[in-house]
Amino acid sequence: MNATIINNSVSIANNYTMPNDVKVLEVDYDGTHNDYMNAPVGLEFNGVKYGKSSHNSDTMRIIYRSDKAFATK
Repeated sequence: MNATIINNSVSIANNYTMPNDVKVLEVDYDGTHNDYMNAPVGLEFNGVKYGKSSHNSDTMRIIYRSDKAFATK
């Protein structure tokens, strides 16, 4: 069996919907400010667009929310 590398991909650690219908993605990162700053500003997952919202260096996760706007070129 061969594995194929998928460029420009991230590993989603958790996804859920809050009571106010805002969808949330949690993406693992190495916990450093540099890695957070270099993470994508926006992601699309299952047809929903998410903007980078915050990070938690204790859990080493970046939070993306569907109610955070971002611009594309």
